[in-house]
Amino acid sequence: MDDPIERAARILELQEQAEAGRQRIAERQAAREADIFAFDDLVRSEPVGTPLMQKSDRDAGLIYKERDDALAPAPEAEPPPSDDGPTLGEAVVKLAGATDRRFERLERKLAEVQGENRELKGMLGAALVMLGQSAKGYSHGTNNSEVIDLPSLRKPRDVA
Repeated sequence: MDDPIERAARILELQEQAEAGRQRIAERQAAREADIFAFDDLVRSEPVGTPLMQKSDRDAGLIYKERDDALAPAPEAEPPPSDDGPTLGEAVVKLAGATDRRFERLERKLAEVQGENRELKGMLGAALVMLGQSAKGYSHGTNNSEVIDLPSLRKPRDVA
């Protein structure tokens, strides 16, 4: 196609084919629009040949959707629990045992602190008796306005 005349002739031929194609398209569109029911069926139908749809065996002029795999596959069920691990009952028993041990430790600590408290109250009562006060007169929470003067335990310093 090096010849400019052949090239111009080929261009004219292609333009004439394109114009003839446009004429056929316009005629077909006018025919479809003339019958509105056929046009509606055409617009609502799916194109034939798409991979997910096939034409049905019924020849009613309409195309029905038929999907090969319309539903997604169901997920596989979880395997049943193995007998290797602890069961829920065993775990509850283990947790209850740990909780009991923790409370026993706390109860022992509380008993120890209560014993120390009783010991300190006894020491305080003895100290009050030694100072000439009655241990019964001392009560936590009473408002005694009497001040007890304790002996001075300081060593005198020689100031030179």
